[in-house]
Amino acid sequence: MKKIVYFLILIILPISSFAQKPRRSQLYNEKGRLYADTTLKISPEQLHSWTLIEANVLGKLANSLTYPPASFRNGLHGKIIIALEYDNNLIKNIRVVSRKIGGDIEPVVIKTLEDNKNIILQEFKSPQTSIEVDSITRGTYFIPIVFQQLNFAQEVQKNHALPIIKVSNPIIIWITK
Repeated sequence: MKKIVYFLILIILPISSFAQKPRRSQLYNEKGRLYADTTLKISPEQLHSWTLIEANVLGKLANSLTYPPASFRNGLHGKIIIALEYDNNLIKNIRVVSRKIGGDIEPVVIKTLEDNKNIILQEFKSPQTSIEVDSITRGTYFIPIVFQQLNFAQEVQKNHALPIIKVSNPIIIWITK
C-alpha cells in the first residue's frame, strides 16, 4: 500500500505543478520593467500583485477609454504612459509620465482613470490579492496606452480586400514560463 501511495505522490505532484503555471505580465518583464519604457520599474512584490489583477484592470480600462473625437478626426496616434500610486487603500496621483501623442488625449485619459479609480482600487482589494500585505503592493504602477488608427486605403491596398475591423472585448492572453 505504501508503494502505491508513494507512486501516486510521485506521479500526481509533478502533474499538478504543471497545471499551475505562474502568470506573467503583459506590461512588465520578469524584472518588473515596463516593456513600453524599460526605465520605468516596479518592485518584485508589486509585480507579483500586479500579475494577479492585470487582466481585470486592463479590461475595465479598455472598456472605459475612448478615442477623443477631435484627435481621431485629426489622425493623431501614439502612446501615453500613465502612472498611478496605490497607498493605504487609495489610488492617487494619476499623472502622465511619458507622452508621444498630441491633441486632447492626455486630459481624456486622466479623466477616465480618475473616474475609474474606485474600480481599480477594488481589484487591489479583491480576494485574489487579499493575502498580500498592503505595504507590499504599495507604490507607483505604470500603464501604457496606445491610440492607433488604421488607414482604410492602405489596408485595402495591402490586403487587396475590403477590411472589416471589429474590436473584441479586451482579452488578455497570459504568457506562462
